[in-house]
Amino acid sequence: SSVIYDPHAMGRMEKLWEKDCEEFRPERWLKNDDEMVGRMKLVDEYPYKYPVFQAGPRLCLGKEMVFLQMKSIANP
Repeated sequence: SSVIYDPHAMGRMEKLWEKDCEEFRPERWLKNDDEMVGRMKLVDEYPYKYPVFQAGPRLCLGKEMVFLQMKSIANP
């Protein structure tokens, strides 16, 4: 038997992301940086929580670029 999941559908599940699952809210993945006032940093999460990046040997090559872009937006 096979197990198949759809990252597109999982990214829109209210059960996982609350009622506003279709709204872009970067603060879901950011928290205040205790070391620097006014700065944000990415929330450290279990890597399998965000299946859109996949995991293991087939990890998305652009994942770190996305995190870098998120940091530059959060900390202008």
